[in-house]
Amino acid sequence: MKVQILTNMVAPYRNPFFAAIAKKVDLDVCFNVLSEPGRNWKVDLDSLGYRHHILGEKGIEYKRTREDLEYTETRSIHWGGGAYKELQRNAPEYIVSLEFGARSILALVYGALKRVPVLLWWEGTLHTEKEVSFIKRLLRRLMVKRFSGYWVNGKESANYVRTLGGSHNIQEHMTGVDTNGFYQSYITNLPTRDAMREELGLKGVCFLYSGSLSGRKGMREYIAAIKGFVKGLDSDVTFLFVGGGEYQDEIEALSSLSGYLNIVCTGFVQQSDLPKYYTVADIFVLPTLDDNWPLATLEGSVFGLPQVFSKYNGASADLCESDEDGWVIDPLDEVAFVKALQQGEKRGYNRVSKERTESLVRLYSPESFAERAVESFNKTS
Repeated sequence: MKVQILTNMVAPYRNPFFAAIAKKVDLDVCFNVLSEPGRNWKVDLDSLGYRHHILGEKGIEYKRTREDLEYTETRSIHWGGGAYKELQRNAPEYIVSLEFGARSILALVYGALKRVPVLLWWEGTLHTEKEVSFIKRLLRRLMVKRFSGYWVNGKESANYVRTLGGSHNIQEHMTGVDTNGFYQSYITNLPTRDAMREELGLKGVCFLYSGSLSGRKGMREYIAAIKGFVKGLDSDVTFLFVGGGEYQDEIEALSSLSGYLNIVCTGFVQQSDLPKYYTVADIFVLPTLDDNWPLATLEGSVFGLPQVFSKYNGASADLCESDEDGWVIDPLDEVAFVKALQQGEKRGYNRVSKERTESLVRLYSPESFAERAVESFNKTS
């Protein structure tokens, strides 16, 4: 079985999944670029564990604004024209293409000419795609039924595909991180948790956030909630921020609000260094206003952390099944946000059950991902 995956960049979190698929099929992955602006990941191309080719095409940066959520951020778009030559060179039996756009249009053209099934790898939700133009929506409706199947993150992205008219061979849970590696790091680090907390200067219940300190991630709303939360504070609490961004100075200034409030900002951290921060934390908070399926949410779950989930997070529907997992809130509702932080402080160091955590580790592991991938190829036959 010869498979070609067309995607945007070499993302460290996806490499274990590609390597796992490569153990089951003859896989080649075609990337538009090595990385995109704002991505500071370190990637060892010699140890990926699968065949790959980087087109090196220059991306076009543009500003994306969500006026309803009051944020603007820079994104990149790739033409992906070189992908057609890669398809001709590799002559795959199955193609997987990330996202609607030129890359997937070329894949569909090749697939139609060569009678090769093309699967769409899609991550967006009804919320994240709310402000997509009429022309784009029309193009997607025209394209969607021409795919032989769909890889989606979970319930929310599957629902979006169905609203466009896609209804066959929808494979959920096609996302994740190296859950086995993260979980093993947690088990290894746990005996030194207290020492690591002391080294980082953490006091009391520790709320962890991991990601960019940006408007899209809900930092403005998180800051407001912390200000409301601190008014009734009578014991030590730490808010740990792993990542950098435009709101860092404002976040660090919160420490002056109370002698009980401890703010720790680490700046950008490589993925390999993340486990210690999840190990020392007690509650995970990701108050995103606009996210397909942020992997940091799964990382928190792998470490057994109860979470303050955002209703705008596409992963919440998959990872928050009961009160044990945490609380789903609207970050724009300051009263509800403050209440969730209070519930988190009260819960303290009371992690999600081992059974629940290990079930998520298995479900989102590279090996399970690879099995679902092969199953989706077989369903196109």
